[in-house]
Amino acid sequence: MSMKSAVKEHVNSHVTEHVKKHGSFLLNEILLDGFISKLEVDNQNFVKYMDGLEFKKFSQEDLDNSAKLYQEVFSQQPWNDEWFRLSRVKEYLRELIENPVFSGFVVYQNSELVAACLGHSRSWWSGDEFFIDEFFVSSKYQGQGIGSLLMDYVENHPELKNIESFQLSTNSNVPAKDFYHKNGFKTRKNRVTMTKKFF
Repeated sequence: MSMKSAVKEHVNSHVTEHVKKHGSFLLNEILLDGFISKLEVDNQNFVKYMDGLEFKKFSQEDLDNSAKLYQEVFSQQPWNDEWFRLSRVKEYLRELIENPVFSGFVVYQNSELVAACLGHSRSWWSGDEFFIDEFFVSSKYQGQGIGSLLMDYVENHPELKNIESFQLSTNSNVPAKDFYHKNGFKTRKNRVTMTKKFF
């Protein structure tokens, strides 16, 4: 039996048992490609991989790590945001997570935070939406597929099972736009982002 067949059999047996208890959960074929070698699902909705990747819901304990990673990612090229004070980043992220309709998801690699998705649900005439406020991956791990796996995890998470669409806003001249296109997001031709500055 090939390694991929063995992994697929292992994944299917664990997922089938989990789905009977909890419903759909991270089932896309992407789990069987690339660097992932084993999937285990425990009772707390964690997804763990043999190579040390751990996907889980955001908790208050993740705030400090998320603030540090956010500052690191967005202070660099191509964003060059001026997040000089970590306390300011924490204040911003705390405002996001205190939203009563907030949902967040994080990825750890051997206890190091490497990616996060922070957003909120909202009601809309066409169905419930999930708006991704922030999505960021450590520069050391970009281009390795972790962002796509996190997106897949979020889209299939039971907490968001009633969500009918995902929305986000990003700059048009950064690699993030290509990443979102690759993961199924489309540019809306009839929408434009507008800003009015007061000083």
